[in-house]
Amino acid sequence: MNSVNVELAKEQVANFLRLLRDNSAVYQAEHKRQPSSALRQFVINRARAAAVNDSTQSELLRLQPLIEEIAEALDPNEGRDRFKPRGDQWPWATSYPPTERLAGILDQQETREALFEPTGPRLQADRLHRWVWDAAKNLWDDGHYGHAVHGATKAVEHQTQIKLKRLDFDGKDLYALAFSTKDPEVGTPRLRFTEIDKIKQPKRWTSAHEGAQFLGMGCAQGIRNPQAHGTDDLDEQEALEQLAALSVLARWVESSGVVEHVPE
Repeated sequence: MNSVNVELAKEQVANFLRLLRDNSAVYQAEHKRQPSSALRQFVINRARAAAVNDSTQSELLRLQPLIEEIAEALDPNEGRDRFKPRGDQWPWATSYPPTERLAGILDQQETREALFEPTGPRLQADRLHRWVWDAAKNLWDDGHYGHAVHGATKAVEHQTQIKLKRLDFDGKDLYALAFSTKDPEVGTPRLRFTEIDKIKQPKRWTSAHEGAQFLGMGCAQGIRNPQAHGTDDLDEQEALEQLAALSVLARWVESSGVVEHVPE
């Protein structure tokens, strides 16, 4: 939703309503049946009313696009053409109710903001890392959230094993080995965030690799292990939060480079 200055919007909508009322009054006066004895005065009044009507008509047409934009921002589901003049009778008749509705929305804006707190962004499961969601989605759709999470932990773990070529390590030991800040050893490579220069940014380098190491170990012990015992008592929200943690880990594993031991 576009941001709207409520006070300025109120002024414009109130002005539009005033013009609608003036235009309606002129229209009613023009089309009201007059007694024959008042014919002369009617002709004079009609000429005056026509001049006023032309003025309000022009102002309404000029203001209408702005009212449409305000409504589009605050009440988009009703359609922008609700304010357009139409019909053989008073052409602005159908514009009056939606303008009153828009005025009401603006008057209640402060109350609405107090009643309805911001919901914040929503996490989309199908936008999680593909290792995670591909492993979880079928079980997830069947409502087996705990098993879906466990499948995702195994998928991330397997991809990490493949990247390191160490199928003999799993769980927390795998991630402790993968992101260890120790130099790689023979047959024991490491995963490294190659965009961080260890010499120029030593604190950042250490922090990044220790963070990934501890996240991996935490996912293994806090997410993988409990679900490995066959429990499936996670609710949807908690399971989604755990998938999000695994998605972060998966992205770090995939984006990192493999550093092998270099003989001296």
